[in-house]
Amino acid sequence: MVFPDRLVGSADPKPITMRVYGERPMADLDLSNFETAAEAAAQIVASFDASLAGLRALGDVHLAEQLHLVGRCESRLAAVKAEKVAALARRDGEARAADVLRNDVKQSKGSAKRQVKEAGQLARVPKVAEALAEGAITPRHARLIAEAAEAAPPGAPIDEAELLAAAVEQPADLFGATVRDHLNERDGGDDLEARRERQRAQRRLSWK
Repeated sequence: MVFPDRLVGSADPKPITMRVYGERPMADLDLSNFETAAEAAAQIVASFDASLAGLRALGDVHLAEQLHLVGRCESRLAAVKAEKVAALARRDGEARAADVLRNDVKQSKGSAKRQVKEAGQLARVPKVAEALAEGAITPRHARLIAEAAEAAPPGAPIDEAELLAAAVEQPADLFGATVRDHLNERDGGDDLEARRERQRAQRRLSWK
């Protein structure tokens, strides 16, 4: 995403000079000099606030591009959250991870448990997690693929590359149908009872 380096807002006749960022990520923050986690967190928040200020400084120009950028940022933050939830669940157990989400992040009990489960599912499809971390797909698309990977019949795994290519192009509601069809194509080798169980599992997935 590249914005012009000189923008003129409708309410401000003076041009606003902005730094143009390419696709390469900015340098990582150096947090080695901080003695406490609180100090490191404060530096991260300050850096994040600066990014938000830069986005707000764009005003009402290039709004479509700004929304696209916000969407990518939401995806990248969702990827970081999922990584941390999965790491905490591996280290301290799923119950502890859900407890942190409920009491520290103020999620509902059901939402906390669901996010722990979804983080674990995402960790098992690394290409999907990488696409989410790059902002190439939305959290909804990533969740659908991760759920499908778990629901796929033994011996007939999903084609991650095929689904990722579709995820980049399709809105989430249309992509849900694509994932469902993708799974149905893999059910042909199951016996009747196994297929029915697979269909029941698919109905529990959040397609819409």
